[in-house]
Amino acid sequence: MNEYVEGYTLPPPLGDKEEAELWDIYVKTKDDDVRSRLIENYLPLVFQTAERMAKHFPTHLDVQDLISYGNFGLLDAIRKFN
Repeated sequence: MNEYVEGYTLPPPLGDKEEAELWDIYVKTKDDDVRSRLIENYLPLVFQTAERMAKHFPTHLDVQDLISYGNFGLLDAIRKFN
């Protein structure tokens, strides 16, 4: 997995107040910049979850695939949030 995220620098995590404010803005405006910041905030969770899941799945399932599926799930969840 390290090769997958190598060279990708995540911004510092949002504080609780800042995250809540961004969600409020996103729900009201659907602003793409706010959406991108929320996605970046949750990417470490996607990486961690994929890494944990990879330990319990057959070896032919690549952790990079799990990260991709997780990213799609994250995008869908943010799109549906209200």
